[in-house]
Amino acid sequence: MTVLEPKEQAEILKNSRIEEQTATLDKSINLSLSNRDGFCALNFSLPLSVGKWDYVALCDGDPGENPYGYLTGQWQYISATNSPYVTGKNFYDSGSFWVIYVTWNYNAGAYRILAKSNSQSS
Repeated sequence: MTVLEPKEQAEILKNSRIEEQTATLDKSINLSLSNRDGFCALNFSLPLSVGKWDYVALCDGDPGENPYGYLTGQWQYISATNSPYVTGKNFYDSGSFWVIYVTWNYNAGAYRILAKSNSQSS
């Protein structure tokens, strides 16, 4: 089974009639970045129901409101992984890394960032 990038999946979801509950902003979403054997690990704790197409991703800098502002290939659908998700990005590369949690908003027909963080955990 081919896994589509979120931007590609968004095009399919826009044209579908699937009704599913959209996650809502929750102040208790916890995101952080850690070093796992020299690679960036995305840590997340999500006390809300997770949508099938929600994803966590690594960004090089603050992505603002852009749900596609992540580094190429450095993302994972939440439903397909557990925390932490270890990326292929070297933890020691220069940059200001951010972790984002993104959900598909069925009402708006678009992805949106629910939470983001540039904090590091040990």
